[in-house]
Parts: sequence; C-alpha cells; structure tokens
Amino acid sequence: DGTCELSESTVFLLIRGLLGQNQYTAAVPFLREHIERFSHRRTALQLNLAKVLVHLERPRKALEVLKQLDTATLDDDARKSAEKLIGYAKLQIEQGTIELSE
Repeated sequence: DGTCELSESTVFLLIRGLLGQNQYTAAVPFLREHIERFSHRRTALQLNLAKVLVHLERPRKALEVLKQLDTATLDDDARKSAEKLIGYAKLQIEQGTIELSE
C-alpha cells in the first residue's frame, strides 16, 4: 500500500527535534505513534505527551494519557510528575478550559 513505518530511533529523534524547537502540536502525533508502537521509553513519553497536552490546554486528553500509565512500574519521580500533571489538568478543567477536538 506504499506506507512505510519509521523506526523507533527515527520517531524518537523526530520527537526530540520537534520538542526542542517548541513544535508541540507537531510532536503530538509522533509521541502517540511511539507510545503505541514501542515499549522502549513508553512511560517517559506518556508523561511527556501529557505535559505537552497540558501546555496546549488539552487537559482532558492529558488525563486520558495519564490513565494509561502502568502505575505499578512508576518510580517516585515519575509518580510525582504524573500527580502534578493530573493536578494541572484538573485545574485547567475547573477553570473552564475549552478543548477543541483534534
């Protein structure tokens, strides 16, 4: 069908490059692809995706990502990051943030 899948390292480099240039909206689909297709770095990238979504004022989407975390495998830092992001997302929702669909 003419489609090709990017390797894990290529997707990760794209994510790093886009985030490094503050191209958050452009990075979201690559973050989602990496999380879906590869287990390597999944937790860190889920936290990054949630952080980007909170930054983009998409708190409900961020909470969806955070709900998918494997909480049993989180270390203390990751757990604290997740809790902070949940707090930020809930605050945005309480403040009436309107999310546009993707």
